[in-house]
Amino acid sequence: TIPLLLEGIFGLLYGTVNTVILSGYSDMAVSATGVAQSISSLSNTVLNMVSKGTVILASVAMGSGDTKRVRSIAGTGMFLMLSCSILLATVLVAFSNEIMQLMGLSGQLHGMAVSYLRTIGIILPITAMFSYVNNLLICYGYSKVTMLCGLLSNVLNVFLCWFVLYSNVSLPITGVVAVAVCTGIAQTMALAIMTFFFLRITVINVAAAIQI
Repeated sequence: TIPLLLEGIFGLLYGTVNTVILSGYSDMAVSATGVAQSISSLSNTVLNMVSKGTVILASVAMGSGDTKRVRSIAGTGMFLMLSCSILLATVLVAFSNEIMQLMGLSGQLHGMAVSYLRTIGIILPITAMFSYVNNLLICYGYSKVTMLCGLLSNVLNVFLCWFVLYSNVSLPITGVVAVAVCTGIAQTMALAIMTFFFLRITVINVAAAIQI
């Protein structure tokens, strides 16, 4: 229970940490990211429904000992997550300007929010797969792995965000876009680690089934 609690907290920290770090950079950047983050949270909620539904079906199949069906469900869920995330990402990137206008933003604040939302949209498939593989590992009982990956990802996100905003190093991207990119990089690193563990677990289970 404790690893699941901490993992859930780590999953919510990305937006909060980004807002806190940006508070020392620009008040306008905080406002822009806050508005854009609310749209992003809605997209993540939609994707989370697909992820949770897949995990429920996989848990039922796993409980009945049907490893072949578990792999089939996991593969179908991955396809659905990628498809839905790419569709939502396309909407966020293509209509970010119109969405922010509907939110009543204008001027420089509108420009920052659009840039942040577009960047979030681009990395949305990575965020979706991060959440999906995370839930699959929990389904297999590896909640400590997801907790540690969440901790590592958040620490890396804090360091990268601080570096791009306050290190005085010249970079091609700055401000809210740089922060969003840093979050994407941190989640990609954690996704790579979790994917390694998931593939390792799958191979072990397949080998055990063959021996049986």
